[in-house]
Amino acid sequence: GLGVITEVGPGHLEGLKSIKGVLEAKLELLEAPSLKVLSYNFDNELLSRAIRDSGKMPELVPVGYRSTMYRILEARSDVQDGHPVLVVVVDTPTGKRKYQTELFGEHHAYGLAFASFVGDNLGIPPVEQEKRLSSFRTLPGRGNFFTSEKGFLIIDETYNANPVSMSAALRALAALPFSTNKCAVLGGMGELGEESPQWHRFMASSFQGLDHVLLIGKSWETVFRDELPANCHIAGFDDLEGFFRSRLSPGDLVLFKGSRSFHMEKAVKILENLR
Repeated sequence: GLGVITEVGPGHLEGLKSIKGVLEAKLELLEAPSLKVLSYNFDNELLSRAIRDSGKMPELVPVGYRSTMYRILEARSDVQDGHPVLVVVVDTPTGKRKYQTELFGEHHAYGLAFASFVGDNLGIPPVEQEKRLSSFRTLPGRGNFFTSEKGFLIIDETYNANPVSMSAALRALAALPFSTNKCAVLGGMGELGEESPQWHRFMASSFQGLDHVLLIGKSWETVFRDELPANCHIAGFDDLEGFFRSRLSPGDLVLFKGSRSFHMEKAVKILENLR
């Protein structure tokens, strides 16, 4: 059988207690008797070292920017017909493949590279992989892009959030070559346990390059009460309509992201229904 470990980071810390706990949970995959081939994120040194030290010997297929097998050569966000597109080039054992998708953010390059590995092992021809992956559409709340009736450009990432995915989404938003305002509306990140305050504070470095960051929920209030970054605003759902009307204009790009428990889809609806 095939196995894939895409990443190890600070998620589900409430139950797994630490990144080491997350790593140990994911390495349980190595115990599967049916595992013959394991693909993993070679750029994550903690994961790479743990797999090497495990003593388990499935066939290993590294994926990443530094990999020698499924190597990400390029991951570039661009704009086409007024909406974000992602261009990814992956060097595979059978040659280079180029994907141009409507996925949001360079971090999706890993998913496309892992999909290339899986496709190859399932015998799907490279030409067919390029066609299918380039036309892939995200599930609701996982980075899907649309324009509201009033003309706001909305990126809906409300399905979930952890420190790795949130910082990646914020960097991707800042990097998009749009000349209009860029705004992030962020709920908190759940299941981080005792380390929650420090991980929320850590996000401040990812707010750079954005015009407005709206922080919703007590997770942010506790952390930034006395040292709110200049481009940030603490808000509640009741504050959003007024903020959107006074600070944003049609054509502005607005990212919504947060853990499921923060119900950030409500915030999307407030902007979507603005008249």
